[in-house]
Amino acid sequence: MLVRDAPRRMMPMLQTLLAERFQLKLHTEIKERATYALIVAKKGPKLKEVQPNDPKERCCWTYGSGLITARYRSMQWLAEALSKKLLRTTVEDKTGLTGVYDFTLQFDPRQLDTDPDAATTKSSSPDLFVALQEQLGLKLERKKLPMEIVVIERAEKPAEN
Repeated sequence: MLVRDAPRRMMPMLQTLLAERFQLKLHTEIKERATYALIVAKKGPKLKEVQPNDPKERCCWTYGSGLITARYRSMQWLAEALSKKLLRTTVEDKTGLTGVYDFTLQFDPRQLDTDPDAATTKSSSPDLFVALQEQLGLKLERKKLPMEIVVIERAEKPAEN
């Protein structure tokens, strides 16, 4: 047995533990959720593709307030970064671009802030959606997708040991 298989093997044991200890009962449902598709904009991509034999380091990226600098990264990686770090909703890579790229994306991060006063001053940087189109030749398109969600029917505090 390999270590990388451990999470898959442990899932049934964890489910049994939660059911017995917390009386957890749940089920899954399919619901439509608003998501984004990362696509190529009409004028085409503006990305610098890196060749597989390029001697550059293959694992570098930085993320700061309104700046993403990436080296040797795929569009799948960018979709996941947008999903997890910025938009906090699913972003699917639908670009069809299969290479790896070096790119820099600079945008105004205040549009992503939940504080309504955060965007009261002007910025020289465009919002994320405009920046993707202007700087990378990519676009985020809203779409609804069926997604599996977990619904908790019941959970109780455990009895003392």
